[in-house]
Amino acid sequence: MEYELAKELKDNNFKTPRGIWFAEKMEYLPAPTLSELIEDCGIEVNLSGYKDKWDCNFGFEGKTPEDAVARLWLVINKK
Repeated sequence: MEYELAKELKDNNFKTPRGIWFAEKMEYLPAPTLSELIEDCGIEVNLSGYKDKWDCNFGFEGKTPEDAVARLWLVINKK
């Protein structure tokens, strides 16, 4: 997951016991699983994609399925 996306999840209170250390930013940020993201969206999530281009409901894209669903989660849960 990219730093900016992980930072935005943290800033919008996504809770997960997993994280990732971004050494260049000296910051530990959430690294949710795909299952956590889908469950927390609270709506049906459909994914399609291959390699480094994934799409989920409503046209949210990412390099990974997690990135695409994280962007959907942010729209649903943004402060």
